[in-house]
Amino acid sequence: MTARVLVLDGHSRAALECVQSLGRAGARVEVAAAAPDARALRSRHVRARHRQPADGAAFARWLSRLAELSPFDLLLPTTETSLGRLLAHPARAPFLERAVLAPPPALDLALDKQRTWEHARAVGVPVPEGLCHPRGAPPGPGPGLPAVLKTVTSKVQTPTGLRAATAFLARDEAARRAWLAGWLPHVAVQEQRWVPGTGVGVEVLYERGRLRWAFAHRRLHEWPLSGGASTWREAIGVPPALRRATQALLDPLDWHGVAMAEYRVAEDGAFVLLEINPRLWGSLALARDAGVDFPRGLLALAQGRDPGPQPRVRVGMRTRLLPEDLEWLRANWSAPRDDPLLCVRPRLASLGEWLGLCTGREGVDHADARDPAPLRALLVVYARTKAAGLAARAAALAGRAAGRLVPRRLPAGPVRRIEVLCYGNICRSPLVAALGRRLAPHLEWASAGFHLPEGRPTPGDFAAVARQAGVDLDAHRSRRVRGEDLAHADLILVMDRSNLARLRREHPALARRAVLLGPFGPDRAAEIPDPYALDPAAQARVVEQARRALEGLLAALGARGALGGA
Repeated sequence: MTARVLVLDGHSRAALECVQSLGRAGARVEVAAAAPDARALRSRHVRARHRQPADGAAFARWLSRLAELSPFDLLLPTTETSLGRLLAHPARAPFLERAVLAPPPALDLALDKQRTWEHARAVGVPVPEGLCHPRGAPPGPGPGLPAVLKTVTSKVQTPTGLRAATAFLARDEAARRAWLAGWLPHVAVQEQRWVPGTGVGVEVLYERGRLRWAFAHRRLHEWPLSGGASTWREAIGVPPALRRATQALLDPLDWHGVAMAEYRVAEDGAFVLLEINPRLWGSLALARDAGVDFPRGLLALAQGRDPGPQPRVRVGMRTRLLPEDLEWLRANWSAPRDDPLLCVRPRLASLGEWLGLCTGREGVDHADARDPAPLRALLVVYARTKAAGLAARAAALAGRAAGRLVPRRLPAGPVRRIEVLCYGNICRSPLVAALGRRLAPHLEWASAGFHLPEGRPTPGDFAAVARQAGVDLDAHRSRRVRGEDLAHADLILVMDRSNLARLRREHPALARRAVLLGPFGPDRAAEIPDPYALDPAAQARVVEQARRALEGLLAALGARGALGGA
């Protein structure tokens, strides 16, 4: 009988890997996603598509109805969002057993970074020196700089909704205190001294407290360079010390299903635990290409079958994440070589590394000759984006040569309320407003757009990119711009010339308060492009461009004395 599998969070890389793995195994794979253009939906192996609700209560009702209509053999949450919603499901329905998850107390511990840190110390696993700042407390002294700051949970409830928080590398005291001041009112924050070394992940499959499979990889490239997701990584033999540490962490928790323990390993072999990831991970492609197919192991456990002995690992196998690794290459080329906090490699050697694609010992994430559409779509969009970017840069250079720089007009009076506009109010304007609340919380920020209907969510792929920048747009819903909103704004920020032209047509009397945000960035670009149809790497560049332009705008307002008080 054909196995039926439901893969949640179709925008994630792990979701696409699960679809390709289980689809090739002959399973009937169905995918749920918040956006119709999610990457996993492009796979030829998808037999049915579902719209995954963004609201937690609606998600629980939807999942229960779906399971009642047609039972499935395996339920795969591929992000922390859906994992948390399964844990919060109001009824421990039988179908939740198909998710192959560890006991709720064990998952709760793994999802709380401070509890994980305390558990590791209790079982003798080394951890970084650090402390935990209680929620609501003023920023106190830390273990020393540079330091890594992390909210104890990745999802944080704030007055403006549920927000995602990513780790922050604080290089100086001012940045450290500003970050703490922004998060401590809402959640406890873990602060750890930065530890040099190489990132190593140990991935495991457990069956009711018993380790069945183990796999390990070493990070070769990390994007961004200051530390992040791996864009190039290598399969290694599981270091015995890390295997023992991982079992010391998970055996007492009666673990069930998959997990990844993340470590930082020094040149002399000393290591510390960074965190436990209690779900499928973004670099899942390497494990599959190296011979350890975790999705198939989960399906066997869900069906009550023996997953089999430890698979043989192709040690030395490497995989790249495209197009993100191309962006790593560009950043690595221009990065300073004397910054110890950046994960850089020799420039010429990084070019030669691409020859590994010709050896048969290196692959590309999601590359499948029988399922080419997902990777092809990513690369086509990336190529178009780069071409458009080069054309825009050439036009900007031509404009500068002709003396046609876009003016950076600023209001003469104080600015207390800022309205941010873009076309759809699902990507750029809510991102900038959210960044503004973090950078200048004493100001009032709002966003809107010109497109109908209202109430549309942020696309899942862009929401995932925004989360990497510390901005949670999951709860955002679009609004149509209204004259009364603009009338109360001291400053109106628009993203491109078409926004400005439409504002002048619809609200000519208020358009004098509008400025383009882009020219306040260091490159003086006239426009911040719409990321809606771009690939994740290009979307990340848009997020960074918007952040830097907003910082420039706030600095310019402050220099003019135009920033209103609280």
